[in-house]
Amino acid sequence: MPGPHATIGRLTSEAQRIIDDARMSIVCSSFNFTPHSAMWRSLQAAATRPSLSVTVYVDATAGSPAAVAAHLPKATVLRTLTVPGAIKPFVSHAKFIVVDHVVTLLTSANFSWSAENTNIELGVLIHDTILAESIESLLRSKHGLLYEPIGAES
Repeated sequence: MPGPHATIGRLTSEAQRIIDDARMSIVCSSFNFTPHSAMWRSLQAAATRPSLSVTVYVDATAGSPAAVAAHLPKATVLRTLTVPGAIKPFVSHAKFIVVDHVVTLLTSANFSWSAENTNIELGVLIHDTILAESIESLLRSKHGLLYEPIGAES
């Protein structure tokens, strides 16, 4: 819920809290990830922690995947790819954060200022190792098929 209407389960602050509490890994995905998002700062801080692995999946055409990769040089940033013969890349509309292979936040919210401040969004926080690891494994298995690392050509 926007601003003062969020009286329970504050999605934005919860996302930042689980990222701040991460000890091993963060795997997250957003359709649109913008510099004005609180996640921009949170993930940058997390990616500089030496003991933490950070992987970010983004859509190839929403926002600027190259800017995300440049902002998070110590993270692995992947974007949707365009398969041979296709006109445009796949669309990644998944929005989630998985922390330490245990905690999963599934959300309707993009990593953007408007999602965090003016949109009506909903999310659910789940503590379940099997779910968290299955999401991570599924996304990893799609490297080269649906997602590609953002390289120097971006």
